[in-house]
Amino acid sequence: MLYDGAIRFLQQCIPPMIENRYEEKGKFINKAISILSHLTGTLDFGNGGDLAVSLCTTYQFLTKRLVEANYHNDPEIINEVIHHLRELRGAWATVANGLETEAQPVPAPSKRSDLSLAA
Repeated sequence: MLYDGAIRFLQQCIPPMIENRYEEKGKFINKAISILSHLTGTLDFGNGGDLAVSLCTTYQFLTKRLVEANYHNDPEIINEVIHHLRELRGAWATVANGLETEAQPVPAPSKRSDLSLAA
């Protein structure tokens, strides 16, 4: 949900960016930066190992790019960050689906297949 929120805020910042409505653009970019800051602050480096370090580096890079986009008033950089956030969201969705699949109970064999195994 946090990735979706950041993506939404960044999509909302593009029209004001193009129209040079700096205050509105900055509001949306700052909301996305706040989400990235929150994501960084919740990383568990003790248990997360290399993944936590990699995510921290990624979030810092994306934050830096948003600062650059804000300074240069560049929607292409915003689209770049949106692309990266979508990839991250997709990766986490894949992990979540894998965990759900692993958590599914194995169905008990039907009586019919029990008979065929006994034969």
